[in-house]
Amino acid sequence: IMPLPDSEWAKGKCAFKLIQYMACGIPSIASPVGANISVLTHNCGLFASNTEEWVRALKEIRDDHDLRDSLSRNARERALSTYTISQNLPKLADIILSLEYTREAQGAKPMPRHDKSGLNTMSVKEKVE
Repeated sequence: IMPLPDSEWAKGKCAFKLIQYMACGIPSIASPVGANISVLTHNCGLFASNTEEWVRALKEIRDDHDLRDSLSRNARERALSTYTISQNLPKLADIILSLEYTREAQGAKPMPRHDKSGLNTMSVKEKVE
C-alpha cells in the first residue's frame, strides 16, 4: 500500500516504492497523487482517496483471488516493460548523444572519451549497442 496526502510535497514524490511493488508482482493500492497516477494504471492496482475507499480496496484484494492474481501479473508486466534499465538505458543514451551532437553542431569540440586512467573508452552509443 502507498497512502499519500494530497500535498505539494507528496505530488513531488517519484512513486519508486510503487514501482518496486509492481516489479515484485505485489498487488498495490495507492493514493491517486503525483507520479502514482501515471505509474499505477487501472489494470495494475487500485487507487484509494479516503478511508472508505482504502477499506474497500483492501477487502477486494484480500477476498478476490482472481483480481489479486490479475493485478499482480499486470503490475509485474508493466514494471518490466516500462521501468527497467534495459527499457530506459537506450533512451538515456539517445538523450546524451543528442546533446553531444548538438554541441558539435554548434562548433564545440567533441567531448573527450577518456576514463580516469587516461585510456580511451567506448562512446555511450557503443556501450549500449
